[in-house]
Amino acid sequence: MEESVNKQKTGNKLLLILGAIVLIAITGAIIWYFSHNAKVSLTADTDVVINIDNQKIDLEANKPKTIELGIGTYSLEILEKKYNFSEKAEIEIKSRFEKQEHKFSFRSKIAEEEAILAARQNKTIAGYKKYLTDFPNGRYAKEADEGVVFLTSQMDEDLIKADSAAFETAKKTGKILSFEEYKKLFPKGIYVNEANENIKVLKEKDTLAFEQAQKENTIPAFEIYIKNTKDGLFLNEANNEIKRIKAEIEHRKKDNDAFDLAKKENTIEAYKAYLADFPKAYNSKEANAKIKEIEEENYRRWVANEEPIWQKAVKTEKITDYEKYIDTYPRGKYISEAKSMYSMLDKEQKYQLKAPPGFKYVEGGTFEMGSNKGSGDESPVHSVKLESFYISKYEITNEQYAKFLNEYGGDVVKSGDSKGQAMIYSDDWGVTFDGNKWKAQIGYEEHPVIYVTWYGAKEYCAFYGYRLPSEAEWEFAANGGIKANAKTLYSGSNNPKAVAWYYETATTTMKVGKKGANRLGIYDMTGNVWEWVEDWHEKNYYSRSPKIDPKGPASGITKVLRGGSFFEITNKLRITYRDFSYPIIGYYNYGFRPVKDIKD
Repeated sequence: MEESVNKQKTGNKLLLILGAIVLIAITGAIIWYFSHNAKVSLTADTDVVINIDNQKIDLEANKPKTIELGIGTYSLEILEKKYNFSEKAEIEIKSRFEKQEHKFSFRSKIAEEEAILAARQNKTIAGYKKYLTDFPNGRYAKEADEGVVFLTSQMDEDLIKADSAAFETAKKTGKILSFEEYKKLFPKGIYVNEANENIKVLKEKDTLAFEQAQKENTIPAFEIYIKNTKDGLFLNEANNEIKRIKAEIEHRKKDNDAFDLAKKENTIEAYKAYLADFPKAYNSKEANAKIKEIEEENYRRWVANEEPIWQKAVKTEKITDYEKYIDTYPRGKYISEAKSMYSMLDKEQKYQLKAPPGFKYVEGGTFEMGSNKGSGDESPVHSVKLESFYISKYEITNEQYAKFLNEYGGDVVKSGDSKGQAMIYSDDWGVTFDGNKWKAQIGYEEHPVIYVTWYGAKEYCAFYGYRLPSEAEWEFAANGGIKANAKTLYSGSNNPKAVAWYYETATTTMKVGKKGANRLGIYDMTGNVWEWVEDWHEKNYYSRSPKIDPKGPASGITKVLRGGSFFEITNKLRITYRDFSYPIIGYYNYGFRPVKDIKD
């Protein structure tokens, strides 16, 4: 009985052992199945991630390159065929059951096949080791192990030692160049894979170090990189970066020095020159701001100065002052008038250059002649148009007339309709004859000639190629010609003391040109002496005067005198006032000034 029980116990043990063996076999078969013919079961609570070259693609997310898998069962072969995993691929399945997470990983069969095929073809230890690294539980792991052992056994013992020593030396130096040298010496060496891995790590480390230096972008940063990685991949780049930074520092110094000079000058031209010399200037923003600031200040001054510059031009009547206004204010409120005056003055200057010595150019134009408020023969006011002409700047002096008499050879008209008429009467204030020649009284040389008759004035003019002015020409010039903005009572002013010698300021004739000039730069057209003009006098002539270049009546008894004298009251000093006398009369306050025609 006991023997029967023992046999039964022994049988049970055998059954248990056999069951265990069967269970182990079944488990191994399952593991092999999932390792070689794996199927991916996807359920609603399954996460699937595919890793291709370490780049994860979430199959559940709707992104580019997303592989959409529905709920179901998929074998590895189906996935490989469907998605053509030609590169190393790893699929991770995370199943969540009862809040537990399980991970199942396997490699793409195609990648594994390619790895073992490469090892077989190369027949190197490194090739088989690489397979074992990538597929430690692969279908060809045994073959790979055997390959490593076999190839190692084929190596000479000294060669193995040399291989190992060379690799150890490379590891000690820890440089890319050392591992590259090892690979060069032992292209099929035992540690080629390890050498490649070290090179990869060192290059990544070197790259990170260089990127950090680039990020800091300083000379010390690149110098540290060079010092720490003497055989680094980016030594040339690092040295070039150091040169670049040094050049930038030097350039910045020059830039700053140039900008400091521009700031000292503090002009638009200086800042613009700085920006031109340094197209990518470090201080460009500040330079442009300075330019804008100066321009705004210049504009404020420009606006504030317009009126004073214009008033100066009006006062001086110089072409340079009008030119300055035009250049400074091309859209100024007086620009039309300024251009008109500039044009006139420009023309005046050209003609003035051709004028006889002592004469002023009078540009022709239209003006209102006469006065409705004066004596009866001054009215009516009427428009008159005149051509341009030259007029003497001063009244003819005693010295000039004495010279004429000596050159003429007498004091009576020698020929023509006026032959035999007296031209001048001797006087202590004027011109006298000493028996040999005519001369101006001492002290009166520069005083206007007096006691000259109309015939004497006309003959003087004719002798030198001049003529007497018409009454219209005289009044036009006295009032300032076309320069006159408005009529003044006297020639050049409404204040007689500013421009005239008359009874309040003189008791005899005075030197010419000592009072103020009128707008044309002509002196003494008011006061000092009366001035003969060409015209016969007629009281009502203005009512029938021609509008263009009137010459006065064709005949008459008396000739017109204009301008008043040192002996007169202010009423007779007025520009429009008309006096008259017989042409044969020469009086103590009668004189003249000539004009000359312009021949282009």
